[in-house]
Amino acid sequence: MFFDGARTGASNVVGDVGGGWQVALATLAFERGVGMLGHLLSFRREFDRLGDLARARGVDADPVLRQRLAQAYIELSVMRCNTLRSLSGFDGPVAPPEASIGKLFWGSWHQRLGELAVDTAGVAATVLEGPDYELSPGQRTFLFSRPRPSTAAPTRSNATSSASVSSACRPTPRSRPPPRRRG
Repeated sequence: MFFDGARTGASNVVGDVGGGWQVALATLAFERGVGMLGHLLSFRREFDRLGDLARARGVDADPVLRQRLAQAYIELSVMRCNTLRSLSGFDGPVAPPEASIGKLFWGSWHQRLGELAVDTAGVAATVLEGPDYELSPGQRTFLFSRPRPSTAAPTRSNATSSASVSSACRPTPRSRPPPRRRG
């Protein structure tokens, strides 16, 4: 997308006039570099909670579930190593190409972790508990790891939120198309 000839007030300019591409590259470099470290910490906490849940439910002896947990741990370790490797290769405000690998990989990994959380919880994953119908950590991981129609909107962090089913989690009413005219 290009905005040739776009105009704005001087107070709204970030960086040099005409330097928007450098700002965009620096933003991507942060998101795919240092910003990824925060995601990794959240992912590790989610994974640890999942292991605790498996032990508490007594399903940690199931060989298939153990294999899936081991695979999730291995992939999380690979993401961590790749992120650290890409951080060591920064030369200026542009992320190295391998930083994009992490961005592509973590989305599908997080979805698999959410599916594993639901499988680990069993039927309990289908029920909201408590007076406020609060999501369990596994339910939150599953639901918040699904693709969103727009990632530009602010989202709640599944690592720090104690989200209950509120207006932020309820479906928004859809507008209806106009009725068709017969003719």
